[in-house]
Amino acid sequence: MQPNLLSNQILQIGIPHGTVPAAIDMMVHKFGRTTGYTARRVTSVNTDVAIEYETGTYTFEEQIMSVSLDDNSFSMPGDSGALVVQRGPQNLAVGLLFAGSSSHSTANHIGDVLQALQIHLA
Repeated sequence: MQPNLLSNQILQIGIPHGTVPAAIDMMVHKFGRTTGYTARRVTSVNTDVAIEYETGTYTFEEQIMSVSLDDNSFSMPGDSGALVVQRGPQNLAVGLLFAGSSSHSTANHIGDVLQALQIHLA
């Protein structure tokens, strides 16, 4: 693998410099494969959401919900896995996007993701 093919930078955002718990009214942004750069406002940090997949419907507890700042979708299919970061100079990681609709997007809390994967954000 060529080292120059990898980067710790998020397109149009920069390098995340740590993590921070999500908070209501926090301004966040991400760069996704499908929608590119988008920004949102966190509306809930403790929402239970049922997501329908081909194998059934699964409930995810205590998730981050956000709404668009304009008429554009924050996320669409293909954006799952995008790192959601707080808008600001440090770009602190808040969550990992995994579901959405035209009006809302859902992310796992970054602390839960890092703990489950037994990794840390360098």
